[in-house]
Amino acid sequence: MGIVMEIRVERDTFTKYSTTGRLFMDGKFFCYTLEPVTREGIKVPGQTAIPEGRYKVEMIHSERFGRMTPHLLAVPDFEAIEIHAGNWPTDTEGCTLVGMQRRVDYLVFSDMALEPLYSQIEAAAGEVWITYENITGMGMAA
Repeated sequence: MGIVMEIRVERDTFTKYSTTGRLFMDGKFFCYTLEPVTREGIKVPGQTAIPEGRYKVEMIHSERFGRMTPHLLAVPDFEAIEIHAGNWPTDTEGCTLVGMQRRVDYLVFSDMALEPLYSQIEAAAGEVWITYENITGMGMAA
């Protein structure tokens, strides 16, 4: 087994439309993230952020995007969870979107974050893991 790459998503802004945060690779800030609404104990298919926790990441061919994308494995009550490009909460059905800048409920320069992220994950010498954590922010959506 090679070196483990650790990705961390610190979610800090929770609105009635989305959950945004910061993504760190091996402890260094990399980009911003956007997911659906964070719901405590409630799962609305395609409209709920990934539960807090640590998940293995593997590059798997995406039927939706027609290319290899990072997939999160064994996310409780979720299927086909990917990290991909997008700008608005409507661009995700439970996945994590990435971008170089963020606004409230919106990401900017998604493709500029996506390609370097994919390249680093593909080049990882060992396992890749991602941890999602909710930190103090604007509060949780109902």
